[in-house]
Amino acid sequence: MMSVRVFVFVLVGLLALPASAQVSGFATLGAAWFSNPHADFAYNNHSTGPGNSRSVDLGLDSNLGLQWSNTFDQNVRLTAQTVVYRDASNHVRPDLTLLNAQFLINDRLSLRVGRTQNPNFLYSDYRQVHYALPWIRPPREVYGVTSFFNYDGVQGRYQLPVMDDWSLIFLAGIAQSSMDYSLDGGRAVDSAQAEGVRYISAALQREDWTIKLSYETGALSTKNEAVEQVLQGVAQFDAALAQHLSLWNKKYDFWALGAQYDSSDWLIATELSWRGLDAYFGQRGGGYMTLGRHYGQYMPYITLARTWTITDTSTNPIAQSLYDSVKYSASSLALGLSVALTPQMMLKTELQGIAPDPGSKWAYEQYDAQYNHHQPGQDVLLSVSLAMVF
Repeated sequence: MMSVRVFVFVLVGLLALPASAQVSGFATLGAAWFSNPHADFAYNNHSTGPGNSRSVDLGLDSNLGLQWSNTFDQNVRLTAQTVVYRDASNHVRPDLTLLNAQFLINDRLSLRVGRTQNPNFLYSDYRQVHYALPWIRPPREVYGVTSFFNYDGVQGRYQLPVMDDWSLIFLAGIAQSSMDYSLDGGRAVDSAQAEGVRYISAALQREDWTIKLSYETGALSTKNEAVEQVLQGVAQFDAALAQHLSLWNKKYDFWALGAQYDSSDWLIATELSWRGLDAYFGQRGGGYMTLGRHYGQYMPYITLARTWTITDTSTNPIAQSLYDSVKYSASSLALGLSVALTPQMMLKTELQGIAPDPGSKWAYEQYDAQYNHHQPGQDVLLSVSLAMVF
């Protein structure tokens, strides 16, 4: 949980609202249709989506965000942001995604205390600002490798100029995080925690170029009633195996590498991510490449993505069923078009083909009895969104 002192400090600054205060916002109205009626396409920590639960889903991408910032003496900046969207319980509620104080120590060095965003990806800072993204939503094959986005802690930033107009930006910090999820369509909601999070990233930038490398480590913990029952069954025969499978205070390592070229003519973006975890969740990785071409207000683009899961095998049938339940390996190809209607409004449409590997039981949510995991076939996701900033 965020420190009460930090929360009060930032809240008092926001309520003061002197002349230097700024208020901005963003909003997205989206609709998505999924071709498979026997499963839901879900994103982030959503527990339902289009497909089995509803033919057209208005909550997959829709959101409303407001951000307040306040500057004192040019050296202290207070920032808060709340985003309203559908959560794991299928309710539309606000989420406090930013709440921090930034201290400018000098022209190169700054320190943030409070809530910040997961800093590991190319589009970390504005992941929820769909207007600023080249796609309707970031590829889940990479951005879904981790489910933690709001970090509470301390973050340092240092910018170092290098030759030929390049700059090197370092981010490092310590934090903790939590997130809600549901395995039954939002009826029961559980929570996962990341403790002792330590991260560092280095971004090399020049004009249209960004190259970023990130590393993070910490300990994950969560308890789910259904999983706990499975672990109790395993423990009756092999206590050591049950401990190995358990996701309680388990060390993880996370890597991300990305590169982006975004000019007035071309957009080229690619990212890879990998999470190592010694538990039933297994090892998870993903990558994508996006190519877009600007034609005035129009940008057609294509994205090719792949994600994969590596799990152990076991002679214990109960343990093996748990391993099998979390496999998620799939390939996707998306064709999209982004249209700048005004300087503050963007219309986007995207047609995505998704091909889960045989045996991938976590590619989607809310499977019904007619879904064939052994021969999953290919599915189509059609999405349209109107995104704006104000």
